[in-house]
This record gives sequence, C-alpha cells and structure tokens, in this order.
Amino acid sequence: MLNKQTHQNTTQNIDTNNLVSKYFHWFWWGLLFYSAITIASTFFKIDSFTENSVKLVGTLIMFYSSFHAIRIKFEDKTFKVLFWLYIIWQLVVVARGFAFDYEIFILMYVDDGYFFYVVIPFIIFMFADNLANYKYLIDFLFKLGYIFLFLITLTIFDILSVRGHNFFDNMVVTLSIPVGFLILSYFYLDDKQKKIAALIFIVSILASFIYARRNLAFSFAGFLGLAIFLHFIYYSQKTDKKLIFVILLALVAGFGFLVYDMAKETMFSGFEKRLTVNTREEVTIMYFQDMEPQDWVIGKGMNGTYYAPGIDGDNSEYRHSIETGFLTVILKGGIVSLALFWSICFYAIYAGYFKTKNGFTKGAALLVFFWLLEMYPSGQLALNIRYIMVWVCIGICVSPKLRAISDSELKNYFCDGKKVKIG
Repeated sequence: MLNKQTHQNTTQNIDTNNLVSKYFHWFWWGLLFYSAITIASTFFKIDSFTENSVKLVGTLIMFYSSFHAIRIKFEDKTFKVLFWLYIIWQLVVVARGFAFDYEIFILMYVDDGYFFYVVIPFIIFMFADNLANYKYLIDFLFKLGYIFLFLITLTIFDILSVRGHNFFDNMVVTLSIPVGFLILSYFYLDDKQKKIAALIFIVSILASFIYARRNLAFSFAGFLGLAIFLHFIYYSQKTDKKLIFVILLALVAGFGFLVYDMAKETMFSGFEKRLTVNTREEVTIMYFQDMEPQDWVIGKGMNGTYYAPGIDGDNSEYRHSIETGFLTVILKGGIVSLALFWSICFYAIYAGYFKTKNGFTKGAALLVFFWLLEMYPSGQLALNIRYIMVWVCIGICVSPKLRAISDSELKNYFCDGKKVKIG
C-alpha cells in the first residue's frame, strides 16, 4: 500500500536549501562525457582504442561520483520490495552471463546496453528528496538543449547524409530527448525557460520529420500529446479556459497537417516514404525462431544472443540486442525480468499520478507510462539520458514528500528559490 503520509500534514521540511553535491555535478558531466564520444564516433573517424578510452574515463567518473552521492533510503515499503526483487533478479541475469573474459569486460563498459541497465536504477537515490538536485537537473537539461541547437545548426547539411542520420539519432537521444521532461514540467519553469524549452522542442520534432526518424518523431509527438493532456485535464480548471485551449489546439493541429500535406513531396518526402517501410520484420522473425520456451521465461543471461546472420552487414551471426526494447529485456532476463520492471513502472505511475498534490509528479508518471509504450518501437534499457530520466521520474513518483508539496510551493521554489514546507 502507498504510504499514508502523502496527504497528511507533517512538520517535516523537504530539503531545499542544501547545496548540490559536487559528486552530483560530476555524475551528469561524466554521463555527457561518456555520451559525447558516442555522438562523435558516428560523425568522425575515431579509432576504437580512443573511443573505448574516453568511455572508460566517463564510466569511472560516473561510478566514483555515484559511490559518494548515493544514499540508499526507502520511504515507500511497497516500492522497496519491488525494487529489490528487480535488482536481485538482474544480478541473477548478470551471473548467468558473466565470465572472466576480456571481451565481456570490454562489452560491459563499451556497450551502453550490455550491463549498465543493472546499476542505473540506483540513480533515484542520488536525489534524496533534495529539490536543489531537481533544479540542477532542469538547468543541466537546458544546457544539453543549448548544445543540441548549436550542433544541429553547425551540421545541418551533413545530417542529410547517411552518416549524418546516425549522428542525428545519437545527438537527439543524448541532448534533446530530455526536453520531454521539460515540456511536462512547463508549469514550473520561468518565462525565459518556457521559451527555450519550446524552441528546443520545435526544432527537435521538425528535424525528426525532415530526417525521417520515425521513432524520434513518435517520441516528440508523444511528449506533446502528454503535455496537452496534462494541461487540459489538470492545469486548466475553468471551462472557458478549456474551450479556448481546445480551439487553439485545433487551429495548431490543422495548420500542422496543412504544412505537412503541402511539403510531404519535398521537405517531408523521406518521412513519407518510411511510414510504410517495415525494417524490422526479418530480424524479429529470426529472434522468435531462435528463442526456446525456457528463454521466454528466464532469458539467456547478460550475454544472451540470438542467431541473425547478415542483419548488421558484417560477419557477425549473433546479436546481443534487438531494436524492440521489451524483446531485449526478455532476451536477457525473460518475462520474469519484464514483469518485475513493469511492476515498478505501474506502481510508480499509480502513485505519481493518483496520489499526489502537484502536477510535477503527474508529469513524471506520464513520462514513465510513455516509456512503456516506447518499449515496443524502441525503448532500450541503456546508459543514456533517456533511460536514466525514466528512473529519475520513477524516483519522483514514489517519493511521499514530493507528492505532498503543492503546485504553488513547487513553482515558487523552481522559479524564485523560496523554501518549501510540507504541511
């Protein structure tokens, strides 16, 4: 059951005046350092030794800072049980695929989806109900957005190439996909931040359509839809405001469809062609053919693979992952792993959306819900800002203290830095 403290008055103060730990700073910049080489390697010719060395440095920064910043503490007993069940099973998955082998050690820190998904859940304990950490995170996400705007302006013509498409994918996942969190936290941003968030979002979704990236277009369209839903259902309390909002939304949607229809043979021609292209049927069939009944239940372990010759265009016959996120989870840990992860997500969604006093946790709950939908077309459990934000949102949802704060108190803190009191 959810903690009954959520809607009870208390005399506790949520921690808002503490300075953000230097280790908290280091973690996010270590993540950017790790991700930057991934972005660069899709655009420039970087030898594997250099790439792996940079990733190792980024990994060491993240692990060192996490070790000092994380304080494991649970305020929700149900979440505590679900969390440890999930972690214990992931350790079993790792043990079933681990070996003292050089190649496996390399994969563990080079491949962002090979091992890191096991330790990423502990990110929630870095925040420790300190609103200063969440405020820092919002500022950091804006910095990523600035870098995205700069890079896409600098490389706009190169992105039109095949090499540029891979660069664009990695750049968006690392730098601009977190704008979804900002859009759903729109109410708590100041006027300048709102304008910048809107600019990052508009550039991102337009670029996704122009460069025919279906999954990214789906993600940004989903963020927009969730933000509209939250605004209409929660923030717009008056009927007249809702009517005006619906009219404006209809006008914007109509204009958007008109622009798309006019430019679908030119600007959006690539996206139009890819709408009906099925690029995953063959690999999915190979995946299903290779999986045994036992594999579906408990998976094949951390080093689990499936037979798919020729898919990656090289001599490798076995793959460690598949583009569909929930199938990768099953490949490693089976339906058991998927069920445990979904249990955590659904519990967080319920707590964050239905047992709260503010829209901040409601927005986080909607992002977790959307991640579950994204696990079909993409949604990989990997060391990137997108998946890390899923666990940040889960942490927000299961925090009784955060759920007990009112909208006005949160807005006053995020915009003006005023101290927040619960009760």
